[in-house]
Amino acid sequence: MTMPASNNTAARRYLDLLRHALCRDRFPDARYDMSSGSLKLMPFDPALRAQGRDWPLEAVTMVGTKRLENLENCCCTLSRRGFLETSSKPASGEVALEFSCAGSWRQPAMKPAKFRDTIPKAKVDSISVLRLDGDLYESTWLVLDHLYPKVSPGGFVIIDDYALPTCKAAVDDFRAKHSIHSLVTTIDWSGIFWRK
Repeated sequence: MTMPASNNTAARRYLDLLRHALCRDRFPDARYDMSSGSLKLMPFDPALRAQGRDWPLEAVTMVGTKRLENLENCCCTLSRRGFLETSSKPASGEVALEFSCAGSWRQPAMKPAKFRDTIPKAKVDSISVLRLDGDLYESTWLVLDHLYPKVSPGGFVIIDDYALPTCKAAVDDFRAKHSIHSLVTTIDWSGIFWRK
């Protein structure tokens, strides 16, 4: 069993270093100007990077430090309670996942048809943390529809693009349809999460 990062200095330093490396905020890169719709390069802005409000030239992620810290806190919460170590054994041929991330940056947008073809075939028993980067209504709905039932009670659901009207509509409609009343917590200008 590993110690939660909050109680382990070496783990804390490692996670801090990892977060800074992923966001590229210690050795900053340039950013694209998102407001003009062009690919004009602009200087690094630490406030924008922390909020995940820029389009980095080289950073591995654009979610910003606040959303990465939230992901880390969710994982540490589950680890402290022994949640990650005591997952129930999946049925034969199924896989228990601690984390599932749907949607990604710097790759072609996932087409809803692709989701239909791949997600229902996934034999996943349980998920501890489901992170969704969804920019389209239908793809957001499909991921939630197929993977939310597999989120273990006590697990976390993180939505990165809730500020986008299509994503917000899909999440709100899904929660209403399935009578999900778990408290929604705001992470930053675009990210939210709740605990199942």
